[in-house]
Amino acid sequence: MLQPFVVDAPFKFTKEFARESVAFLVRGGRKTRLQPHEALPNLPAPVRMPSDLTFVNRLQWGFTSVLAGLAPRRTWRQLVEPWLHGPCSRSIA
Repeated sequence: MLQPFVVDAPFKFTKEFARESVAFLVRGGRKTRLQPHEALPNLPAPVRMPSDLTFVNRLQWGFTSVLAGLAPRRTWRQLVEPWLHGPCSRSIA
């Protein structure tokens, strides 16, 4: 789910991205690749989140779902960088 914020490249939120981010968690962080002749494997039980993280995770998934509906495209890393490290102090020479 953090891919748009850690990669310094344009990223478009899509419904497929939102769906895959939840499915990735349910699979226990593993990608599932099926060959054309294979059946769907037994998937692990969903991860049990600590109760104090449940609210934050619901906010993240909800926000990702809203962005998927709007389908915005931009370099999200540039947007969040000042929040992580503070404003850049560049001297003009």
